[in-house]
This record gives sequence, C-alpha cells and structure tokens, in this order.
Amino acid sequence: MASNNTVCEEFEAYKRMTDENAAQTVLMRAEIEKLKAERTIMTTEDFAQLLRLGLSWLCAPRSSGPAHDKQS
Repeated sequence: MASNNTVCEEFEAYKRMTDENAAQTVLMRAEIEKLKAERTIMTTEDFAQLLRLGLSWLCAPRSSGPAHDKQS
C-alpha cells in the first residue's frame, strides 16, 4: 500500500505535468489567434515552424512521476 507521502508526491508530479501541458496549449492557441488576428496568409515556412513547435511539444519527454525524476 502506498504511503500518504508517495501519493502526494505522485499527485504533485501529475499536477506539474498538467500545468506544463496547459501552459504550452495556451501559448500555441495564442500564436494561432495572433495569426488569425493579423489575417496573415500562412506561408509554407510559417506552417512548418508551427508544426515543428506542436510536434516538439507532443514528443517532449514527460516524467512518469517523482520516482522517474529522482536519481539514485
């Protein structure tokens, strides 16, 4: 059975990861809204850069919790 400290640590790690994901999503949405507001025709290069940003965010390593973060 997991101790209360372990459960709390796991929850805090999950919360940090969720907060980081939410922050990245907000930044990406803001960039998209900025492009819409400018009514800019997106070039292939602009699209490629935005796609790379999204892919780098999606493919970024994520910790599986405090046990993964700790170094022995």
